[in-house]
Amino acid sequence: MGRSVLFAVLVVAVIAAASSASAQAPVPAPPLQVTEAKVRQNGDDLRFGLRFNRAIAATELTPAAGPAVCIVLSPGASSRRSVCVSRNGAHLVTTIGAVDATFNRSASSHVLRKARAHVDGGFLQLRASARSLKVALGRPLTWLALVGTQRFPAASELAFKTRSTSRPRFARLGRLRLLATGDSMIQIIDSYLDQRLKRRRKTSVRSDAHISTGISSPSELNWVKKARNQAGSVKPDVTVMFIGANDGFPIGGAPCCNAAWVTQYARRVASMMRSYRRGGRSLVYWLTLPAPSPSRPNFAKVFPRVNEAIRRAAVRFASGVRVLDMGKVFTPGGVFRRTMSYGGRTVTVRQPDGIHLTTTGASIAATVIVNRLRADHVLPRLK
Repeated sequence: MGRSVLFAVLVVAVIAAASSASAQAPVPAPPLQVTEAKVRQNGDDLRFGLRFNRAIAATELTPAAGPAVCIVLSPGASSRRSVCVSRNGAHLVTTIGAVDATFNRSASSHVLRKARAHVDGGFLQLRASARSLKVALGRPLTWLALVGTQRFPAASELAFKTRSTSRPRFARLGRLRLLATGDSMIQIIDSYLDQRLKRRRKTSVRSDAHISTGISSPSELNWVKKARNQAGSVKPDVTVMFIGANDGFPIGGAPCCNAAWVTQYARRVASMMRSYRRGGRSLVYWLTLPAPSPSRPNFAKVFPRVNEAIRRAAVRFASGVRVLDMGKVFTPGGVFRRTMSYGGRTVTVRQPDGIHLTTTGASIAATVIVNRLRADHVLPRLK
């Protein structure tokens, strides 16, 4: 091989090696920026959601590794304060502290121990009580998101109209009459609710399950009428409803599960919610359906539309109606799973039919309900 040829081969090899090294070099992630920010109110709690331009790496929430992710409350007032989420070991910690006009911490901050922060891909959710955030419910709230030096919105503030939440009369009296009702989905859950709540003063749990019934099939049981009768006879302070596994029948000529069907179903659900609300004297906790097994395609078609109708109906009520997302608990992302990790171990939460909850699953659902009752400050004291 001649020198010129050898030299050419070496040059090509060097270029190829350089190209390979360049191709393997990690591409730096773009700066983290907020693209969307929202807030919702659930009872006495405020839930903030921030969406970013990319997924967040866990290490980025470590103060020394990346920009702070904060929410600035009342940015135009002297009482302005920032609520920041950071990583401390394996956990996310939320702190609050006063800030100056340039949003720099002007005083020491403290940890919000009961706040809950969660990161999922490019989305961060923060939930905390209005009291811990020093937000007066019933008044407008102004706020903005802050990531490093980037503020969102860039040149304005976000506004949110909070609603005042006063404890219902039954809670002030230290009493609780709970009605657990629905189709077969509520069974076992109702037993756990009775077991866990009967130790409290002036508390009673009434179970009223009707298997193989549905809101879309009034020929079996007219649930709109049934709700009125239950509200009048039981006079529940709280109604826990879990229903929908037997739905999918046409409503008013509309086949399942088109838009007209969802509208009609939502109308019936809203009527039931209104009955259980008893003119504002009671609370309603309506559970959504977790995704069914892929082996049950007919249910997979119906369940999402039932859940859509439930949420649509709940929006009609300014207060008093809570939608508890069982999909988020048992089938996050809409993906069916028969087992899940809970309490440090793997447990089976769905029955072989791919629809109903197991005894363990029902226990977990009851825990979710009781925790929400506790968060809403309606649980009487222990005996």
